[in-house]
Amino acid sequence: STNARVITVGATDNAKNIDDLGAVYVYERESTDHLFLAQQKIVSIEGGERFGANIDMTPNGMFLAVTAWGAETVGTIYLFSRRDYSDEFSEVHRFDGQHSREYLGIQGISI
Repeated sequence: STNARVITVGATDNAKNIDDLGAVYVYERESTDHLFLAQQKIVSIEGGERFGANIDMTPNGMFLAVTAWGAETVGTIYLFSRRDYSDEFSEVHRFDGQHSREYLGIQGISI
């Protein structure tokens, strides 16, 4: 976020024994005088999709877009939102690619 309160980190190979079961970690801090603390782990429910390969967040830190470009080779973009910094992100929409080998989101994402 532009206010330097939120950092997100993608980990496309997050779980042992399950290929490419990704996650996005959300870290936050109260102010620029405080350390970042882990607030949420958003986990992919399917292996093989490289969830978390690309991430973008709105400047206010309330919306988060995450790509999963390996999902059945078409690619998927997940949109998460929250109402306040004290809330966790929850999925509000999913965009799936339309064609085999489209890899929606492989080149990045911007919101």
